[in-house]
Parts: sequence; structure tokens; C-alpha cells
Amino acid sequence: MRPRAARIGGAALLPNAGAAASRRRVVVLALAFSWLNLHVWLDTVALMGALLVQYAPDNRAFGGGAMPASAVFFTALGHGAVILRPVLARQRAWALFEALIGLVMWVIAASLALRALAG
Repeated sequence: MRPRAARIGGAALLPNAGAAASRRRVVVLALAFSWLNLHVWLDTVALMGALLVQYAPDNRAFGGGAMPASAVFFTALGHGAVILRPVLARQRAWALFEALIGLVMWVIAASLALRALAG
């Protein structure tokens, strides 16, 4: 964690001022990020597979609902990034974002530690 970086800031999301990428390049990069991303495979195969087993009689319904929900979530995430572009271009926003992530990590760590101590 970088508490000093969260306090000081210094990072911002600035678009590349160069020439716009071709449509083909954008599509190839999007497909590569999607299909070559290990987390996609772990989440899809391992996590969803483990969850589907828990809903044994209704696992097809669960999977059928989880797939469109995932598509809606990631589509909303992409559109949210476009909407928040002006906010994310400010260094202060990134400092607050890093502080919030650090706080969440500390809360999770404390929760796990208290649960382990409680036995």
C-alpha cells in the first residue's frame, strides 16, 4: 500500500495526445485483453464453476442469469469510465481513490484478523 502516494497524489488519467488508434487495433487489443486475461478464465471457469455446483438442481438458471448480469456489469463499467473521464483526469481524484482502496483493504484485513482471533 502507498499511503504517502494517496496523500500526495501525482497521478492522473490523461488520454494519449497522439493520433487516434485504428478501429482494427482497438478491436484486437480489446479481444486480447478479454481472451488472454488469466483473471477472466479464473473467474469464469473456477469461480462460476464452484458457484454453479452449489446450485445443483438450478445451476442452468443461475448460469443463465450470471452471464447477462456480467455483460451488463462490464458494459456499465466501460460507460461509467467514459462518463467519469473528466473526474479521473484530476490528480486529487486519484489520491482519494487510492485512499479509499487502502481503507477498504485495512477493513478487510481487520475483519479477517478478528475472525481468526475469535476462532
